[in-house]
Amino acid sequence: MTTFLKQFNMVNDLSMENEVRSTSCIEEEKISEELIEELVDTARDYAQGNGINMRLKGQTNSAMVEHISFTILPSVIEKSLFQQACDVHADMSLLYHKVAFDYNFLQQSLQRVAIGDEFTHNLIRIYVKLYETDLLDKTLALTIQRSDYMFHQPISTPQINDRRRRILCLKQVEVNNIASSFAGISSRVTKLHKYLLRRFADQLKLDYNKIPDNDALCTVAGGLTAAWEYYNTKYGTSDTCILVVVEDLNRNVTDQRAIEEEILKRSNYIVKIVRATFSECHQNMQYDETNRILKIKSKDDKFSCEIGVIYFRTGYIPQQYADENAWTVRQTMEMSRAVKCPWIGAHLAGTKKIQQILAAKENIRFFFPEESQSIIREKLCDTFVGLYGLEKNDENTDTIVRRACRDYHQFVLKPQLEGGGNNFYGMDIKDKLEKMTDDQRESYILMDRIHPRIVRNRPIVASDCALRMKRPFFCDMVNELGTFGYFLSDGPNNILVNYAGGYLLRTKKVSNDEGGVMAGASAIDSPYFLD
Repeated sequence: MTTFLKQFNMVNDLSMENEVRSTSCIEEEKISEELIEELVDTARDYAQGNGINMRLKGQTNSAMVEHISFTILPSVIEKSLFQQACDVHADMSLLYHKVAFDYNFLQQSLQRVAIGDEFTHNLIRIYVKLYETDLLDKTLALTIQRSDYMFHQPISTPQINDRRRRILCLKQVEVNNIASSFAGISSRVTKLHKYLLRRFADQLKLDYNKIPDNDALCTVAGGLTAAWEYYNTKYGTSDTCILVVVEDLNRNVTDQRAIEEEILKRSNYIVKIVRATFSECHQNMQYDETNRILKIKSKDDKFSCEIGVIYFRTGYIPQQYADENAWTVRQTMEMSRAVKCPWIGAHLAGTKKIQQILAAKENIRFFFPEESQSIIREKLCDTFVGLYGLEKNDENTDTIVRRACRDYHQFVLKPQLEGGGNNFYGMDIKDKLEKMTDDQRESYILMDRIHPRIVRNRPIVASDCALRMKRPFFCDMVNELGTFGYFLSDGPNNILVNYAGGYLLRTKKVSNDEGGVMAGASAIDSPYFLD
């Protein structure tokens, strides 16, 4: 049938430079309830049979799982904007590499944040330790970065009615440098959507070739494999492992296991992969301070393996450091000669405060000063929205705070934390700002709210067992696109690989401010390109 055909014909025409058009005229009545039910059943069976799932909440193993939320069909994404996000990724990665190794810039940018934020303070303490022991420039660094964007649609007002100012545009939400997730699952959801479009081709009349291939899994696994190979070559060894540092209770295991499986295939099953929590690392790690060699014993004490790569899938929020032992483990890892993914500098560079500072054109010029780099500067700045620091008690800060308290629907208030669910929206912004002390305020930033284009789709959520097939089945949703890449370097100047490939498209109901997939607030999606 023609559920999405109407949508595909009504959304932005690329020949008109992404001019905003209505996406609400979808002839949903042309898809029968019987077909919807068959689509949902088929999709759920495919998801469970192909590893698009997660552990049930509170489970310590995978005996009981449920499928991760996904959309029933792909969403229309403008090819030019998708390509823009892919094209800017390598430059974005290079920018954050430069920031991570610029000790003075990072220190000065975050020193006031650390006053009111103990977590950032602890990270900086380790960063300073590396600098003081002359280890910072000797760091082997792998950054697996996911840069997230929305498709911003300027609000129509009497002041903004010029067609040229109503163009749909790509705007950055945030950069993720640590534990960037869903590379494995998103690649599988892309295959799910291609499968549905092929299987129901006669009814849907959609071309599965218009869904771009998704190399996110290969990108992440390829980066970790390349880092492991470089470590072995540099130090003349081969019997090393990749250590995956994980949470005590971990629901998103399938996504991590997909990466492990791809690494094993790429290495012909030579790589040893060890999974351990911070607590287990504290018990079983051995550090040779003279040679900076880090080893980890097996849980049964039968063997010990040198660690070539440390891959953090935890450690991005305070609660994941249960005690001082966890911080000791993190510092030991950072001082070792193992490749860190990410190293502490990249972790700090990914904070919201740094994102806010980099939104200023003069700071982009600081890292890309040459006239020949003007195109890079322009590509980066084109994706930025207004970002405002709150650390100064001056007239400019007071003005932006008053604006945010008055026009709170036009802003997002963000702390330094990763992981989702930490931001403030709407009236909560006013309440939070009015209760903060000056020191507390310094660890937050304000961001102009992005107003994304609305699409029509339907999330399939595991908890919605009695999914209602009655109309309206589809609902208003918004997209968030993340692009993946990896950056491998030996110190600040020896750049080994800067590679971009693959994506994560998440789609959430317009009523949801936060878009967490694990909580079912958003669903993993796939792009569908127009001709």
